[in-house]
Amino acid sequence: QSQIAGKVGYAVVPGNPEHATGYNKALSADSPNPEAAYLFMQWICSPPVSLARCMLPYALRDPYRISHFKSELYGALFPSAKEYLANLNNSANVGLLDPIMPGAQDYFLSIDRMCTAVWAG
Repeated sequence: QSQIAGKVGYAVVPGNPEHATGYNKALSADSPNPEAAYLFMQWICSPPVSLARCMLPYALRDPYRISHFKSELYGALFPSAKEYLANLNNSANVGLLDPIMPGAQDYFLSIDRMCTAVWAG
């Protein structure tokens, strides 16, 4: 019998934001079927499929959408799941978020241009 079963707790990550690794999806210009590849990327990143992937214990995929954190299904996955999700959500508010979705680079470029315009006056 485990001495620590049921004694799991969670805490917000300490310190300042850190840039951590992320996942990317790319569509090769040489793809024999670019439309199918793009549609697959849309499907795999869709809210219901991304939630299912985050909930797999072997996927090593943290929740990253607001809908993941608020999911009743995910919140009932294990006894402390609601506390786990709340803590990950709180940690995301102090950490550096790294969007993982098709088109993320477009967001980064837009933010960079807007910040540069503000700094330049």
